[in-house]
Amino acid sequence: MVARIAEVFWVFIQLGLTTFGGPAASIALFQNLIVQKCRWVDAREFMDYVSVSHLIPGPIAVQLSLHLGYRRAGLLGALAAVFGFVVPAAFITWICAVLYISGQNLLWLQACLKGIRPAIVAVVLTSVIQLGKRYLVAPKNWLVFALVAAGLIWGGNPILLLLAGALAIGLWPVKSRTRGPETGPPGPAENSQQTPSQQPPPKQSSDAWMLVSGTPFFAALVQKAACSTLSPIFLFLQFAKIGLFLYGGGNVLAAYLSSDFVETGLISHQVLLDALAVGQSTPGPILTVATFLGYLLAGTPGAVAATVGILTPCLLLASILHPLAERTRSSRFFAKIFEGISVSIIGLIVGVSFRLGWEIFVSPVPLLLGTIYLLLLTLFRVSAVQVIAAAALLGLLIYY
Repeated sequence: MVARIAEVFWVFIQLGLTTFGGPAASIALFQNLIVQKCRWVDAREFMDYVSVSHLIPGPIAVQLSLHLGYRRAGLLGALAAVFGFVVPAAFITWICAVLYISGQNLLWLQACLKGIRPAIVAVVLTSVIQLGKRYLVAPKNWLVFALVAAGLIWGGNPILLLLAGALAIGLWPVKSRTRGPETGPPGPAENSQQTPSQQPPPKQSSDAWMLVSGTPFFAALVQKAACSTLSPIFLFLQFAKIGLFLYGGGNVLAAYLSSDFVETGLISHQVLLDALAVGQSTPGPILTVATFLGYLLAGTPGAVAATVGILTPCLLLASILHPLAERTRSSRFFAKIFEGISVSIIGLIVGVSFRLGWEIFVSPVPLLLGTIYLLLLTLFRVSAVQVIAAAALLGLLIYY
């Protein structure tokens, strides 16, 4: 068991240092390393965990790391996975915050990111190819996939598209003689391959946010914690509140941070933009924005408190739902819902890839590099982690 925990820790350190590009790219990297290389789970079980992660507030990649670590090595494996995935990214963001305070520029980071972007698109496309072989079999799946991808490209809300795709396949009429979810060949173990679901959470509501923010007890608690200067306790409470309602990724996070920190005068709008830029430019989940702002407001203790605060709600919920998911995987209704979520996720990944490619492949150099990376991943089976690390070094040489 100790060897498995160490293995989980090492695998997620690699992912934490090479995950760029938001949830779609994170899912692609996880799928490449854990499903294709390590073979901890098969593609269907992996996508079931991805589906569960979309139903809980907080960063999807962090929840996915918890589920996969739990699946591989139990509770200690889950802790090792989250620690390995988050801490390297938070540490890099902390270094950026220190440099930011000292007035240093981050041109080297921008150069690395510019080199990494074509590799990210290549990794995402590789994941789409691999997942599509299993999930894009039935005509209805192709239809839902195409509509979700087109909807995202044309500016649709990803959460609404995800829920619509899940319901479309979940409520699709089933013939009397059916083979079950059309995600692969039928077999007697079909029911054992499914993961549970909870009822989809309500769409992010500003009313719920205002209710929690305006609760007299909470307001008094925050005011007492803040005292005359910003304290780690204050930052923990503020970011825990944000983590509890964090659906929708970076855009929603930006809105919450603006409400709680810019409008209250704690930071300027420019500082918020800089924090978001660092969070998107560094590896790992965008929640490391909390690390950056926590350091600016209260030093290293503030960075730790803010990071732990924004992580706590989603980790608690994911830990509670994981055993429940294992016990109810035989539900046919949830199997169809998860099939719909999985197909929709592939559509969202394609939509994100199109958007990224439209912005990145504007000159021959990134197009050539992206093609090379795609060939390395598909024909030569090079690890996505190795490709991204090489792309970062190449970007430093070319653009810095």
